[in-house]
Amino acid sequence: MLEGLRRSQRWVLSVLVVVLAATFVFFLAVGGGELGGAGPATAVKVGDRQYDWRDLDRIRQRQIEEYRRALGDAFDPSAAADYLEQMAANALVETAILAREGRRMGLRVGTDEMRAFMRSVPGGTTADGRLDREAWTAHAEREYGSVARFEAALREELLARRAARLIESTVAVSDAEVRDYVRSGLETVQLAYVAVDPVALRPQAEVPDADVDALLASDLPRVQRAYDERKSEFDQPEQVRARHILIRTPRAEGAEAAKAEAEARARAEKAAARVRAGEPFEKVAEALSEDPGSKDRGGDLGFFPRGRMVPPFEEAAFSLAPGTVSDPVQTSFGFHVIRVEEKRPAKIVSFEEAKRSVARDVLAAERAQAARDEVVEKLLAAVREGKSLVDAARERGLAIERPDPVHRRGAGAVPGLGAVPDAVAALFALPDEGAQALPRAYEVGEKRVLFERLGVQRPSEAEIEPRLASAREELLEQRRAIAASAWIDARRTQLADAGELVLHLGERPGAE
Repeated sequence: MLEGLRRSQRWVLSVLVVVLAATFVFFLAVGGGELGGAGPATAVKVGDRQYDWRDLDRIRQRQIEEYRRALGDAFDPSAAADYLEQMAANALVETAILAREGRRMGLRVGTDEMRAFMRSVPGGTTADGRLDREAWTAHAEREYGSVARFEAALREELLARRAARLIESTVAVSDAEVRDYVRSGLETVQLAYVAVDPVALRPQAEVPDADVDALLASDLPRVQRAYDERKSEFDQPEQVRARHILIRTPRAEGAEAAKAEAEARARAEKAAARVRAGEPFEKVAEALSEDPGSKDRGGDLGFFPRGRMVPPFEEAAFSLAPGTVSDPVQTSFGFHVIRVEEKRPAKIVSFEEAKRSVARDVLAAERAQAARDEVVEKLLAAVREGKSLVDAARERGLAIERPDPVHRRGAGAVPGLGAVPDAVAALFALPDEGAQALPRAYEVGEKRVLFERLGVQRPSEAEIEPRLASAREELLEQRRAIAASAWIDARRTQLADAGELVLHLGERPGAE
């Protein structure tokens, strides 16, 4: 799934501009806010600019929505949680770097430009075309903590966008490049492949007890290394699977802070009461929780060991019996209502206890790989003797896959197999002379895969010509993204070397 995310990823600055529109813009007050304060918990620091976890979560939630639209059921936010968090942090870093450069170049974002952006947001005005001050102000206070913070964020992100446009304006593409780009997008190859997987051959790899004894006697360190590589299977700490409902405490000062805390606690107590009254915890979490990372899963945080959550949350979760619901637990994020679903006790299987099964697995894997290589060599020998790969595989009872046509400009992706760019490039490079097999196997994980080209479709000039104009814009956009990313990466390295770029992604307080 992560490969799908990477393929669908564009230069992440665009995420922030979308987030500004998607999170609802408020009426712009006269004057400018400042964003230098660290907040209660800093997630990203770039020079004197600091972003807290609410800033990062706002970007991450928008990414989740975008990927769901793009990938549908194939997208699992929990499986991609670390990647999404890193992407959101990158978006914040890039905005800070670009805004910093914009200020250095003397760029300024005025009130008129900010108002124009706000008016461009669908639903951003009243029926008579005026900005809806009350709605935007309320939203700004909820999402950013104050109107001033939102105004400063908007100014910074528009400044970053202007700086990015200056960088992008230096990029150009030639007519020949555009024509090649269109041609590569239209060319397709029809292929067949045979994937020889040692995992499928392992049941046939018999390992007598005498061979296990011999390996333990002759090469115990090898078995020890295999055990160490799989140590997580044999040495598991105590773990808890829990759900939570998070009610955030809004930012405030003085008497307002005490009031905000009391109101958040009261909302958490009401949530706990609804669960204790019989409502499903999952439904209450989906309706009330303010943790964007878990609310859509009914508050499910999965299994976690000690040391991953902040102390108050961890203490409550590990002290609860499965099925019980906590009173509101306060952390730096707000108040959590926690229910423990399941507990796993610590489990340790020593090397002495596991060494025979590990040795057997080592030998079985080795013999399955040898069997795989033998099958591959026989197939290649048959192809060298003049047989087609399809016929040679059929004679041996091997599965032959015929995926949908593969595009030349498709990152080397083969349906059902994944990215094999070297093989795809070699298939297109073959002369147009009917079915032909590639002369070697390609590694895809533990599999070795052989390919045969059954046919190729190359576009005519009549097909290329009407696509040139749109392709120019598409290619320009790609080149601009590459140029901007390279420019940002260079500045990012400079900041990191100077100690001015710090990410606190492994230090998230609470159970987000």
